[in-house]
Amino acid sequence: MLSGHFVYDADSHVAFEPEQVFDLPSEVAVRRVRPVSVDDAADLGWGDTSYLWDGRLIPAIHGTGANPGHFPRQRTIVEQRDVENEGNPFFGMSWPAQTLSDPEERIRENEKRGIDRAVVFPSTVYALASDDAAVEAAFFRSYNRHIARRTGFDRSRLRWVGLLPLRHQDEAFAAIEEMLQLGASAALVFGTARDRFLHDSSFTAVFRELERSGLPLAIHAGQCFGPLQRFSDNQFRAHTVVFPLHAQLAFGSLVAGGIYDRHPGLKVAMLEFGAEWLLYLVERGEKYRNLTLGGTFTTPIPEHAIIDYTRSDRFFISGEAEDRLLLSELELVGEDGFLYSSDLPHEEGRDSSAEVLLSRPDLTDEQKGKILGANASAFYRDPT
Repeated sequence: MLSGHFVYDADSHVAFEPEQVFDLPSEVAVRRVRPVSVDDAADLGWGDTSYLWDGRLIPAIHGTGANPGHFPRQRTIVEQRDVENEGNPFFGMSWPAQTLSDPEERIRENEKRGIDRAVVFPSTVYALASDDAAVEAAFFRSYNRHIARRTGFDRSRLRWVGLLPLRHQDEAFAAIEEMLQLGASAALVFGTARDRFLHDSSFTAVFRELERSGLPLAIHAGQCFGPLQRFSDNQFRAHTVVFPLHAQLAFGSLVAGGIYDRHPGLKVAMLEFGAEWLLYLVERGEKYRNLTLGGTFTTPIPEHAIIDYTRSDRFFISGEAEDRLLLSELELVGEDGFLYSSDLPHEEGRDSSAEVLLSRPDLTDEQKGKILGANASAFYRDPT
């Protein structure tokens, strides 16, 4: 706890070790993730190894479509640097804690930061895991079983979300049922399902089943839409330009695409996109909804005012603790819809974000308590 507040980390991560994660059905096992080496690698730094993901190299650290991820030999490098740094782990926590090969070590790392409960998300490289929907589904469900095993010994401190293979309806139904059996806190999708919007009619039955199951939906930042990768020619542009575009596509599907109207029982959280973009999109959406109501346009429109969706008990979002626009974002979302997330063990530097939030003089103690813990409990359906 921090300053008497229960701290619930709504979005942390696990570093992936594909050779250990993927236990695929025999019909797709030949397409499992494999480590590969680069011969001419003197100027690539860490990039002399990579993973072959169904025909793609991940991570790709240079050029168009560059994407982040762990290298096969990164474990050795991280452990060596942990020793060299004399107990100050590289990336902020030890490799066993990052990968959950030692879940108790991860819990100890969380406790150092005052985190009482954390929800673990997969690496965002799953957003473009495979062009083949059946192979993607096999990857997703294998990961779900893996992370359920790693977190199963203490669900009061460490919880998980499961990847939802939207593009394969039968596998999606099976994944939802399996997530319920294994104790998932939410189902995870990215801003699009590859080249299809989340409101695509082919996904309606899956979202209906998810709504029936009671599992909330987490939409997480990730390089999911292939055409946008052309703009990810370095990591700065990826994080400042491309990720926010995925957020807008996802929010458009929820509101303009009708997901919220078709599925009134579905709770949704948008994570790691930041929240500043919402100020623009809500105002613009309401402007054109009013024009449509006035007869200027003849397209289908949301049934309610845009702010009615964002301020409902069905919409949640995580922002940045130091965000100068936080009070304006709270006005749009309401103090019951804002989530705290650390993003650990990623290197964006959110280790102290809970302390930053607590130090803000423009938030009341009640608001801080809701953001740090109570709101995540409401979204993930957990007792505090």
